[in-house]
Amino acid sequence: MNTLAKKAAADMTEALDIAELIEIFFFPVCILLVAGILGQMITVLIKKWIEKYLHDEEITMKYVMARAVRGVPRSWIIITSINIAAKMLDSDPKFADIMDNLWFTVMAITVSQVLSRFFNGYIEFHMEKNSDMPKATLLCNLVSVIFYIIGILVSLEEWGVSVTPMLMA
Repeated sequence: MNTLAKKAAADMTEALDIAELIEIFFFPVCILLVAGILGQMITVLIKKWIEKYLHDEEITMKYVMARAVRGVPRSWIIITSINIAAKMLDSDPKFADIMDNLWFTVMAITVSQVLSRFFNGYIEFHMEKNSDMPKATLLCNLVSVIFYIIGILVSLEEWGVSVTPMLMA
């Protein structure tokens, strides 16, 4: 039994050669690092543009759009790079399918987030314009919940979960 354990340990160390691991993971890790840096740079540029040209005191449609897309480039670039890096690893086709579904899920949730932010900003824009309208935080929360539920349902459908029975119940 002791020799069997030694042989298994020797096989494991042979399988995990450092040079091979570096060769396999070097480009995917570099892609992830570059994507993270690029996504952060774009997010910072958008934030600086918002601070320079748009003011919080007055809500305009430009401000609503800029606020809606805040943080989106970073998440899209990072999840796309993760998907590309996973495809570079020549892994199991099931893993590639899971990564594709994960990519779609992040995209769907991000689009839901952008739509939610946009419509909430649009509602705030009209409330500020018409001072006689009461603040409707319940309406804003309801809009957010609806868009996130739509994003989750679309994502579940992509993963193979039938959402029709959930909608009918």
